[in-house]
Amino acid sequence: MENYTNVNRQFINGKWSDGGDSAPINNLNPYSDEVIHSLSSANTIDVDAAFEAARLASDAWANSNPLFK
Repeated sequence: MENYTNVNRQFINGKWSDGGDSAPINNLNPYSDEVIHSLSSANTIDVDAAFEAARLASDAWANSNPLFK
């Protein structure tokens, strides 16, 4: 995984990608309401892809050796 260089992107199925929604999620400073960072939002296609990747990986993970985990 890349070291904090893609914190405004989605990590889905082992790949970084831009969120499909055009509306950003703003991380605000609670004291000043200043925007600290903007994150790309996921759309339904991104969420479906992430869910499918997790579903496919869950069987292999559940059946893997506990020492591997």
